[in-house]
Amino acid sequence: MADSARAGNDRAPSLDILRGYAALIVVFAHTTVAGLYKVEPLWGYLKWTPLRVLWGGHQAVIVFFMLSGYALAHMYGELRSRRYVTFAAARIVRLYPPFIASLVVALGIYWLVARAGFVWEKGWMYTAHPHPDKQMILDHLKMIGSYDTSVINPPMWSIVHEMRLSLAFPVIAFLVQHLRFKAVILAVISSTLIGIAALAGSPSHIPWPLQDALLTTHYGTFFVIGAWFYSCRTRILSWAHALQPRSRAVLWIVALALVAYPFDNPWSMGARIFGDLGSSTGAFLLMALSFTIQPGWIYRVGHWLGKISYSLYLNHYVVLSVSLVVLYPRFGAVPVWFATVFGALLLGYVMNRLVEVPAQNGARALRRKFSPKVAGYSANGVNIRS
Repeated sequence: MADSARAGNDRAPSLDILRGYAALIVVFAHTTVAGLYKVEPLWGYLKWTPLRVLWGGHQAVIVFFMLSGYALAHMYGELRSRRYVTFAAARIVRLYPPFIASLVVALGIYWLVARAGFVWEKGWMYTAHPHPDKQMILDHLKMIGSYDTSVINPPMWSIVHEMRLSLAFPVIAFLVQHLRFKAVILAVISSTLIGIAALAGSPSHIPWPLQDALLTTHYGTFFVIGAWFYSCRTRILSWAHALQPRSRAVLWIVALALVAYPFDNPWSMGARIFGDLGSSTGAFLLMALSFTIQPGWIYRVGHWLGKISYSLYLNHYVVLSVSLVVLYPRFGAVPVWFATVFGALLLGYVMNRLVEVPAQNGARALRRKFSPKVAGYSANGVNIRS
């Protein structure tokens, strides 16, 4: 691991592994609509087994947010000139082109499937079926506005929050730098208060733009935790590497359980918020433990998944929807599972090469123009760029 880190790439390989497996879990989670989700009593039993980790899609998004907090803390900290302008421009270049490309691809695929004679209603087995109009297109082009993010590509809801928090990240960086762990405490308190307010009354009484803003504030808590992790990374990683193998194995189990079990897919805003806070404890442990993963097939597969994770996340849902429309009525659930997973991996890889890598290189070029040329290393020899 240390060798690959010293090869000069500006990502933390260990966190790429965690990001990659989290993206795959999101794909697995969404495939449960075919033949598992709400199928009782089967689902009622399966969702409480250790397999629950494989279906923790929303929890995986919390992991993404914490990883983003870590990565953005490094990215923002390394800039020396035109700090905010460069940071914001690089983040837009990194996130926006793959975001728009995924929408174009989804619209094109849905149009082709409809032209082939397949008929389905939006929402059937949670499928998307967009009918674009001017307002829909403008909303999506603006990206960070408050609008229905489910009409074309439902998973993009988290990317909207990601972009908002990315553009506001200097505030998070300032709080973490000056308040240190107190910033984490304040962020958790803010999420708690939002959760209490949501549980005290019906979220339907809160206007959607305000509810949307409160959710962004809540998800900002995990950016704060990730940024604080980065600020304390040397101590945290020293602790993780000093663990005995048996203790480390136990902590892996505890971390996965803490991620998976606090959240039981409740759709109420308050329940989600408190579930997220519980899952974030496990996500923090997973981030620390990921730096102890040794080279092997788990490392190699995770690293490859990490490289395509953004494209995989952005483009898997159209594959699922099309698989459901084309395969499920005639062949049932199992072909849908295989078609979705392998089709999503293929489309994610193609979109990564065609769109995401150029966007990533463009963002990196902007950052490096105003950044130190020598990579930094932690006390454990791990490249801290990400």
